[in-house]
Amino acid sequence: MKSIFHSLIVKNFYSNLEFLMNMKIKFRIILLLIFSFTINLTAQKQGQDLVDSLLAELPKTIDDTNKVNLLAEIAFNLNFLSPESGLEYAKQGLDLAKQLNWKAGIAKNYNALMQNYWGIGDFDMAIDMYNAAVKIEEELGVFRKKEEVKLTSINRTFTYPTSDYTNLTPEIRKFLNDVAVYMKENPEIVISIIGHSDNFGTFEQNDFRAKDRAQKVADYLVNNGISRRRLLASGKGSLDPVAKNDTEEGRRKNRRVVILAIGQ
Repeated sequence: MKSIFHSLIVKNFYSNLEFLMNMKIKFRIILLLIFSFTINLTAQKQGQDLVDSLLAELPKTIDDTNKVNLLAEIAFNLNFLSPESGLEYAKQGLDLAKQLNWKAGIAKNYNALMQNYWGIGDFDMAIDMYNAAVKIEEELGVFRKKEEVKLTSINRTFTYPTSDYTNLTPEIRKFLNDVAVYMKENPEIVISIIGHSDNFGTFEQNDFRAKDRAQKVADYLVNNGISRRRLLASGKGSLDPVAKNDTEEGRRKNRRVVILAIGQ
């Protein structure tokens, strides 16, 4: 009887211990999700605060080159917040720059249009806007047109070890160091950075992971002296798999970041 009672106590102890461990793991996951969500909200709030401050200046300006620049800056900063709105401000800036016959302003707002067309997924229009900006910048002597640009040298795809891993691997960092040098030598090059995820988790989690992967690549290049305006970062979540998600090998191929060079 004593042995049976002792067995029940031990069984109950391990059952409670397992329950507590599971609760601890779940609690950590919840904390991680809250932390990630908070970071995302903070970044969005900071971006919105900047846009609000720029919009507050808009009624104070007259129709001159300063207003052209201001409209472009508003459009650039709306890229992640609301690219549809960003397009409207960039179009206003482009129209005003054309009225003033100010080529530098025209090119700047073409670049703003490029960023926001990319943000809504209209890649053909984004490339058209990029080419329009390049043509004007070449006329202005912003950079020397190259006879040939070997874009394939910096077109790469990198995968991630686990579903929730979004940090840059040593392999990615090494590659981005070379990309930064290449972009400085070829100022007409724009980089497309598209993050992807596998299907492990909710739609919101996968969307966040994909965007975070792309954003960390862009941030690394910015920290190495590349203008953010030359970086088209976006995420597609789990919506564009290259393999089936029913095996670990397939999921590994899907959680990736694709870095593509765009140029003439």
